[in-house]
Amino acid sequence: LLNGTQYEFMVRAVNGVGAGASATATATPQPTGIRLPLTAAGGDGQVTLRWTAPANRASVHEYQVRQRISVAGHGWPGWSTVSGGSTARDTTITGLTNGVSYQFEAQAVDGQGTSVARSNVASATPAGRPGMPALTASEGDGQVALNWTAADANGSAITRYEMQSRVAASGHGWPGWSAVSGGSAARDTTITGLTNDTEYEFAVRAVNGVGTGAAAAQKATPQAAATTIAVSFGAAAYQATEGGEAVAVSVGLSPSPLQTVRIPVMVSADAGTEAGDYTVAGLSGGTVWLSFAADASSQSFAMTANEDADIDDETVSLSFGTLPVGVVAGTPRQATVTLRDEDADTVPVFSPSGTARDALVGRYFSFTRPAASGGNGALTYSVRGSCAGLTVTATSVSGQPSKAGQCGITWTVRDTDGDSDTYSLQIAVAADTAPSFASSGTTRSAIVGQYFSFTRPAASGGNGSLRYSVSGSCAGLTVTASSASGSPSSSGSCVIKWTVRDSDGDSDTYSLQIAVAADTAPAFASSGTTRSATVGSYFSFTRPAASGGNGSLRYSVSGSCAGLTVTASSASGAPSSSGQCGITWTVRDSDGDTDTYSLQLNVRNRRT
Repeated sequence: LLNGTQYEFMVRAVNGVGAGASATATATPQPTGIRLPLTAAGGDGQVTLRWTAPANRASVHEYQVRQRISVAGHGWPGWSTVSGGSTARDTTITGLTNGVSYQFEAQAVDGQGTSVARSNVASATPAGRPGMPALTASEGDGQVALNWTAADANGSAITRYEMQSRVAASGHGWPGWSAVSGGSAARDTTITGLTNDTEYEFAVRAVNGVGTGAAAAQKATPQAAATTIAVSFGAAAYQATEGGEAVAVSVGLSPSPLQTVRIPVMVSADAGTEAGDYTVAGLSGGTVWLSFAADASSQSFAMTANEDADIDDETVSLSFGTLPVGVVAGTPRQATVTLRDEDADTVPVFSPSGTARDALVGRYFSFTRPAASGGNGALTYSVRGSCAGLTVTATSVSGQPSKAGQCGITWTVRDTDGDSDTYSLQIAVAADTAPSFASSGTTRSAIVGQYFSFTRPAASGGNGSLRYSVSGSCAGLTVTASSASGSPSSSGSCVIKWTVRDSDGDSDTYSLQIAVAADTAPAFASSGTTRSATVGSYFSFTRPAASGGNGSLRYSVSGSCAGLTVTASSASGAPSSSGQCGITWTVRDSDGDTDTYSLQLNVRNRRT
């Protein structure tokens, strides 16, 4: 065979049936010892080829390379000349597809274009860092569930996923990455032990053989399970006297709703009762709709017994219709209203039979007993029971409770023929506590034109529901009762104060002091410099530091010089080829402002 000429060979097997399919291979014979050792190293969308000069290097005029996909059916294209002439020892092939295996060859040619040395076939697969997964966060009670899609492997199989979390409020740093169990197949994880109503930030990234990919981030706030509201009648039995006053049918919610709730009460006449025997205020289509505003726990509607010709007692049944989401029927869930005939012996009755109230030590409390209805003749009232600090009479109780705890007062009504009924008042007396913030305030920094956000912390303690108000302003920020956010428009100092107040007027304040600084950019003292170096001789250069900017400064670097090691702070080593090369350092501050510094290096050959 002719050295330096590529040949193609075919081999097939033959049996008693016939010849099989043939296999094809190519090879280029070379003179003994004249070889061009070639290595290939994959990168992100590229492969770097390196070789050593052949033994007959004096005849080398230039080097050429070629490539193909390492799959049957892909032939070799033409040769491409490597820049650098006879001194070239490496080249980088770009524009490759990550994850695809390629084959490469190199040859040395003389001045007439004749191959004087051929390399081995080297293989490499380009690959890059993995892509960013798509992350979602689902809030639970004291926990957050994270789910993500598979990240793009980008040519190198994903080995694992990593996550980290932190409180989203300013001043909380990331604790560090930890691997998610499940390796490359992991698609979810649940973080427990979190504090409800506190916003957290979560980050997830993929890791492959090349390194770590960009992290996906989500914020979520764990929430306690929704509270179920129970609705019930104030009493299981009511009584209305024909021709007498209307009876008030009460309906209560526990706990009080956070927003308006409408409750349907179904009214139906029992056997022997006619629609004309009674009148119900607000009745429409057999239903009375009661509307409870936010924080309202009790509503009532009036029901009147109409005069009729008979003298027997009739009854009307009350029940709840289809309740809204989050509301369930409590006890009693049904009630009966007796329509008492005026000619019959009636018993005085309270409706409802009692109630419960809250009070605070040292705070004025007042309650007036409701009037009973029915009975025969004049009604008389008596009372028993006491509460420390309160004055109790046959009609009311009032004063300032002097001791925390539970106490009860019962009124008895009696008619002229001795029939009676009772009404009970249960009072829960609590100590008077004031609401308070965990601290009196905090100080934050901001930059003109840069987005700023702060969420007021919640206060604790106090009596009843807590309400918040706000005062103060900062130019460019939107201030609400719960937060301050926006882009400051001028530098200086400003103060925002939040006030919390409980149901009995006790209060506390929380102050936010914001120091707004002007937005300045980092800068190098000069735009760059030019230096000289010699092939094979050690060279070193240290990047100068930048000044100015906001927050911490971070440096990055681009560009390269053959033979030099380039970092974010320096360039050093022994240049391996002559010519010009450039390295550029970029400085970036915490709000994204930048400046650059360039090093131009002229590399000359060593004098012989």
